[in-house]
Amino acid sequence: MQDPAIIVRPMVLEDIPELAELYRQFWDQSSDVSEMIKLMGRLLTRDDYVFLSAVEGSKLIGSVYGIVCEIPYRHCRPFFVIQNVIVDEDHRRKGVASLLFDELEHRAREKGCIQCDLITNPFREAAVGFYQGRGFAADVGFRKPL
Repeated sequence: MQDPAIIVRPMVLEDIPELAELYRQFWDQSSDVSEMIKLMGRLLTRDDYVFLSAVEGSKLIGSVYGIVCEIPYRHCRPFFVIQNVIVDEDHRRKGVASLLFDELEHRAREKGCIQCDLITNPFREAAVGFYQGRGFAADVGFRKPL
């Protein structure tokens, strides 16, 4: 059941320290908050990025972002790549990710995107189940570190 006190809104720079903590929960690694703020100061102004925050009161409890990618073939309509879906460990399975995805998909449609793509580790069974429940189909994806 979704908590009515949780709202989804565009991310702001003031969210970044708490975002770093969410990332630490997920990856068990620290982030350089000052570098994150510098980068996000640039990215938050771009029309091809959508950064969203889920907040309960003044606490950041979830985040996701998407990137509009142009396609130079067929109808030349863009697709949307979803990245870094993260929900605070104390707020998981409470509808936070669904709220984030509802708003993210709405914004992708507003930008004329024809589909949403994301990559997740297949061993993250709960995440895979969530994505499939939202209509995402499993596909083959590859990643290569540079």
